[in-house]
Amino acid sequence: MATLPDNIDVLVKLKRLTVYINQIETLPLAFYRLDKLEIADLYFNKIKVVDPAISQMRSLNILYLSNNELYSVPEEIGQLQNLQMLFLHHNKLSYLPDSLTALTKLEILHINSNRLHEFPQQILSLNKLKDLDFSNNEITDITFDITKLDNLYLLFIQENPYEEEAREIVEKLIAYYKKKEIRFNY
Repeated sequence: MATLPDNIDVLVKLKRLTVYINQIETLPLAFYRLDKLEIADLYFNKIKVVDPAISQMRSLNILYLSNNELYSVPEEIGQLQNLQMLFLHHNKLSYLPDSLTALTKLEILHINSNRLHEFPQQILSLNKLKDLDFSNNEITDITFDITKLDNLYLLFIQENPYEEEAREIVEKLIAYYKKKEIRFNY
């Protein structure tokens, strides 16, 4: 299946959609009109673009877009005020939208195995984060301010080419999280 049906929006009460491991390359505009959808599982497809119309999907709690071919995520993702889990790992992302800061209910964010070059500062405003993975990117810097995410209990930051100053911060993070008994992978 290379796309979803153009009339998928007739499923007006649909709460969960799983199209895991298909060959979907594009999402029709009708997909974004599924405003009751709470879980969208689009793992392991070939999606290259998420339309700004995603802003219409205000009921989304969980969005799985991992293992696709995304180079970017639209700013409109910040309008998904109910989003609690966002999985964007194993794509080709080199940056995250600034609007990520508006996802105040976000608890899980997996952005590992992308092409991020800089530590995504937007993360620092996501106070409800419990599980964060930005491992296996091209990130060279990191900030100790990540410790201000008080609810964090899983943190994965390994496999990034940190510069010397960042490696010193990582060592401080290791000591800090060891004391707090937080699962930390470096």
